[in-house]
Formats: sequence, structure tokens, C-alpha cells
Amino acid sequence: MLAALGGGTVRSLSERTNVALGYVGKARQVIEFCDADTVEAVIADNLSLNDAYAQAQEIKATVQAEEIAERKLKAEEKAEAERRQAALDDLRANRPDLADLVDAGRLTLGEALTLRAHEAEKQRRSDALAKEKRRKLNADFSVHVVTLAGLGQYPDRVDDLLNDWDATHQVVPVTPDLIDAAIRGLSAVAEHIQGETALSSTPPSQTFSTASRDRSPPTMPTTRSTCRISRPISSSGSSRNAA
Repeated sequence: MLAALGGGTVRSLSERTNVALGYVGKARQVIEFCDADTVEAVIADNLSLNDAYAQAQEIKATVQAEEIAERKLKAEEKAEAERRQAALDDLRANRPDLADLVDAGRLTLGEALTLRAHEAEKQRRSDALAKEKRRKLNADFSVHVVTLAGLGQYPDRVDDLLNDWDATHQVVPVTPDLIDAAIRGLSAVAEHIQGETALSSTPPSQTFSTASRDRSPPTMPTTRSTCRISRPISSSGSSRNAA
């Protein structure tokens, strides 16, 4: 034990004092980790070096475990601080109103982030509803147009419609004025589509001048189109051709 009290490396002390290298190493461990009473007990031969070394190893393991736990805790605290700072910086860049409330102490960072998440989810749902509304509107419109186009493409369908005409089954009574309004609306849509098609096929050198001349959407015709049903329609039910 006394040999281990000198300066230098364990090997140099072993060579200088002619004490086995293992004993010097154990003694150094006892001196480093055990208290003064244990060291003095070994020197006074009241405690064996091996027993003192066993105590030193237990203490060393505890110290190392505490150091590891402390380093881990500090690393976690640092990572958490960096996450909080990054979240606050993001709030300042994208939601300065919430960042101001956090800075003023009116909201915690967690509360601000939760509020932001709720608002983002609300906006996401609103966007999804709007997207579904657009999809359904366009899908329904295309189906109706295809149905109406069939009346112009296949005259026998007009005959079938007029022969089976029954106003009592119509959700909204179909009148000549209502058909006129539908024609005007479809004409406006057709003009808009034709304009978009022409614009997309215009050479780049002409696109700017064409677009700058008129950016307004096509207006619906104000004059009433002539729409007449060529067959008599019974208001009470279907009209059939006389035999």
C-alpha cells in the first residue's frame, strides 16, 4: 500500500519498489476510491488489500454508473432544450402570434404547439371538404352534360323522354324558362372551355397579349334563347302519340 502512495505509473512504482504489479494496481484503486479510514486499515494490516480492493471496485462501479446517468441526463436536457428552441423558432417564423403569447407568458410552448396542431387539423379538414365538394360538383356536372348531350345526339331519346314525360316525378318542375336558363349556363361554360383551349394552344409570343386583353370570365348571354317543346305535354302524366 505504501508503495502505491508514490508518484509515477503503476509499472514504474512496481519496478522501483520491487512490489508485484497487481498489488500496486489494487492499492492505487483503493487509494482512489476508498476513504482514508480504509486506506489506513490496509496500511495497519487491519484489512486485507483484497477486501479493500473489492470495496473499491463496488464504489468505482457506483461512481461510474452515476457519471453515466449524469451524462445521459445532461444529453437529454440539451436535446430537449434544442427541440424547444427549434419549435419556438418555427413558431416565430410561421405563427408569430402564438410565439408572442409564449414570450408574454400567456401560453406555454406546449399549449401553443397544441393550439397550432388543432388549427392545422381544422384547416386540413376544411381543405378536404372543399376538395370533395369540387370533385362532386365536376363529377355531377359531367354526368348531367353527358345525359343532356344524348338528347342532341340521339333523337329517339327525345321521343322517349316526351312520351314518358311526367311532371309529378320531377324534383323541380321543368319549364321552358328553366331549360332556357340551362342553355345559357351551358353556353357560358362552353365559351369558357373554348377560350381556355384556344389560350393553351396559342404560341407563347401571343399568349401575353391575348391574356392581357381580356382576363374576365365569359359572360352569360342576356338574350333569351328560343326553346319550345315540340310535343304537347300532359301536366297530369305522360303524353303518348295517337295511334
